[in-house]
Amino acid sequence: MGLLFGSGMLLSVLPRLSADNPWKFSLSLPVTICLLAAAWLVKARTGELVALVLLALVSALNDSRSAASILATAFLILSWQRARAALQLRSTALRVGVSIVLLGLMTYFVMQSFILQGFLGEGAQLRSEAQIRSSGSLLLGGRPEIGATLALLRASPGGYGLGVVPNFADIYTAKSGMERLNYDANNGYVERYMFGGAFEVHSVMGDLWLRCGPMGLAFLLAMLVLVLRNSAARLAEGRGRALTTFLAIQVVWDAFFSPFYTTAALALTVAVGLLVQLPTRARDDAAGVPE
Repeated sequence: MGLLFGSGMLLSVLPRLSADNPWKFSLSLPVTICLLAAAWLVKARTGELVALVLLALVSALNDSRSAASILATAFLILSWQRARAALQLRSTALRVGVSIVLLGLMTYFVMQSFILQGFLGEGAQLRSEAQIRSSGSLLLGGRPEIGATLALLRASPGGYGLGVVPNFADIYTAKSGMERLNYDANNGYVERYMFGGAFEVHSVMGDLWLRCGPMGLAFLLAMLVLVLRNSAARLAEGRGRALTTFLAIQVVWDAFFSPFYTTAALALTVAVGLLVQLPTRARDDAAGVPE
């Protein structure tokens, strides 16, 4: 299923590759899904780890900092799963969840150090240094849309509604929030892309909350809980695979830092399809397993 989904994504983007950075903006997600699904299909667990490393290197060399970090985190998590199995250590979904958070934080700080040292290129280094200087954080500097999201939600916690076009007051509120992060919001990106015809705050959580209100937020949180719970359970049982681990991390990243109507919606769709499963009793009943 993952291989078919990734192949469909790849075929859909090939005719319209981004001229700016084809890997970062077009090929990264479908190629990653295809390679990791193929390794899963042939039961090559070592191949999965090798694929994660190669994909992380390609992403790093193509200025895709977030993708490289996500792939590196998935590699560390699966490596820890193999080490835990070799040491015959038992674990639970909760312990796995804590380990994932710690490994994610470690990867973030290591990648930030590599970027600032210039290992991922001078362009990424200079841009990251400027983002940290402007807001004090690489995340806030790279995603000033967070300021707009918080300002708009403070003004209207119930959201604005589907199909609503932002008015002057909404745009002014959003710009004020972005300027608190030392971002110059008087530009075409903010006025045309973010608020030209709808609310687009470069965050799945923000987009759904602003457009659909609390129900949109509740929907996303339910999907995240299902994906993360099942991913952690599989890792605790030693059944975690590179594709599902990568997708679980990817949907969390997208929830905070990616627009919904892009590849984020596709990543969430395939993650739910691969990770959400029936409760144990229902599965046993369907398979005819006696109690």
